[in-house]
Amino acid sequence: VSSMCILLAACQSQPTANSKKQGITTTKATQKVAALPVIQSKDGVQDIRWTLSLIKNKKALFFNQMPNLLLQSNNQRVFGHTCCNTLYGSYQIDAAKQTIRFQTKAGHQACDNALAQEAELLDALARVSSFKVQGQQIYFYDAQRQMLLQAQR
Repeated sequence: VSSMCILLAACQSQPTANSKKQGITTTKATQKVAALPVIQSKDGVQDIRWTLSLIKNKKALFFNQMPNLLLQSNNQRVFGHTCCNTLYGSYQIDAAKQTIRFQTKAGHQACDNALAQEAELLDALARVSSFKVQGQQIYFYDAQRQMLLQAQR
């Protein structure tokens, strides 16, 4: 096995037959690839997978999976799942003022009994204007401070 590895390594650094004919010598350089840093927002809201437990004061139900949200701080994109379809879009946040606005859409797969919950979730997200984090929970409110969504880490 080690002989095979040495042979393969030697082959990678040798000029190709075509390059010798053209008078060009090429070698494959070894490059180190740095791992991309994981962005972790310090506001306690973004870059966390939030699993919804209440949608408009109704218990969030499991269908294909539990509904969830992930707010990506590096590009202010929201991703998640409605319980039936993937959820995606954008958001604007002011963590200091605890305000947030969502612009979301969902996929188009039809799931028996799940579409009502999906419609409630998308409606709630469209109405969210503020949030509050308490421990491992987050609460999303409308402009009248009525709770629309509750989720946990």
